[in-house]
Amino acid sequence: MNLSTCVKLCCHQKMPVTSLFVERSTPLQEIHTARRGGCRHFHFALGSEAQISTMLVEPLERDDFFLTLHIDTRLPAIRGLMDIDHMLLEGKEVATYLMMEKWQEAGYTHSIGVAYYTIP
Repeated sequence: MNLSTCVKLCCHQKMPVTSLFVERSTPLQEIHTARRGGCRHFHFALGSEAQISTMLVEPLERDDFFLTLHIDTRLPAIRGLMDIDHMLLEGKEVATYLMMEKWQEAGYTHSIGVAYYTIP
C-alpha cells in the first residue's frame, strides 16, 4: 500500500494524517485540510510547484508547525523558488538553512523542520 492510499484511508476513517504525499493532481484543499488536521510531513513529487507555493503563501496560524519537505530539484521552478542553485552538492540529499529562512519569512515562527532535496 502506498502512502497516498494510506492517507486516503486515514481521511476516510477520521484518523489523524501525519504525512501527506503531494502530487500535481493533489487538490490544494486536501493540503489545507491535512494541515488544519495536524499533518506535519509533506512529500512533494515532480510537478507540484503550485502546491509548494501554496505552502509558502498560506502559513498556519500556529507556532508549533513542524514541516518536512521532499522536493526534486530538477524542476527549474523549484530551484528558482527556493534559491538553491548553488546548493547542488555531491550526494543524494542535502538540507539547507535557506529553506528554513524562506519558511520563517512565510510565517512559520517556531520549528520549521528539515528540507531534503533529491539530487539527480
